[in-house]
Parts: sequence; structure tokens; C-alpha cells
Amino acid sequence: MSQHSYRKFDSPLLLDIGVSGIYLKCLVVAGLLSSLAVLQLNLESSLLKLLLFAVSLSYLANAYIRHRPVTLCMNADSSWQITVSTVSCAGQLKHNCVITPFFCLLHFVLQDGTMRRVLIFRDNIQADVFRRFRVWVRVNGIDLPSHDTLTR
Repeated sequence: MSQHSYRKFDSPLLLDIGVSGIYLKCLVVAGLLSSLAVLQLNLESSLLKLLLFAVSLSYLANAYIRHRPVTLCMNADSSWQITVSTVSCAGQLKHNCVITPFFCLLHFVLQDGTMRRVLIFRDNIQADVFRRFRVWVRVNGIDLPSHDTLTR
């Protein structure tokens, strides 16, 4: 029986996360479905329909605007540095992450105590970096909830 030994990453793991086309398509589909739902309502006032339509579109636009490019840097000591635009902050990766072969939803607690969620799709990060991150999770054992598809 052979024993496998996994070494920690020698260099920092840098996740340069761009804007996702998949995410944009999901938002467009959600916008179209919400528009159809508003149109199907039996409301007397077309002004109310217009208001509901505007609210749903503004919510979706806000979701896309908040999905800015982010850089995550995991150092050899498993500490994380989160950079959005020019603002950089240290953070701790929480255990309630969702890791799948298609996307990752990461939860961080920043130094000031605020929460930051980072959504990574396969198309907004380099394939090798996405694979390295998933291997890091598998090797270092973030306690994943049972609904995640990443096997240990």
C-alpha cells in the first residue's frame, strides 16, 4: 500500500477573476423571465407593470455591476489577500463555500469583519488556475457541506 504525500503550494495561488459571460447570460435569462412574469400579471395599471419591470431590471443591473473583477491571492500559509480595483484587504476563507466543476462560491470574512462573496465561473478564470484551486481545496480540506460535488 503506497502512501501519498501532498506538499503545499510553493508559490502563492493567484486567482485573477474577470467578468463572466456565463454570469451575464444567467442575468439576461433571469431578466427575461421576470419581464414575462410581470407582463402576465393581471394588473389594471400599466404604470404598476412598468414600475415592477424597472425594479427587476435595476436589480439585475446592480447584480452585474457588483460582479467586478477580483484578484485573490492565497499565500503559502493559507492566508488570503482580496483585491477589488485598487483596494486590497486580508481575509479568511470560510467553510461554507460551494465548490463544483462549473463554479465556485467563496465566502470570506475581511479584516474589518465584513463578509465578501466571490463567484467564480469556469469562463472568468484560467482553466489551470481553476484546477489548481480545486486541488488546493481537496488537499487542504476545507470542510465542505455535504451538498457539494467535490469529493475528498
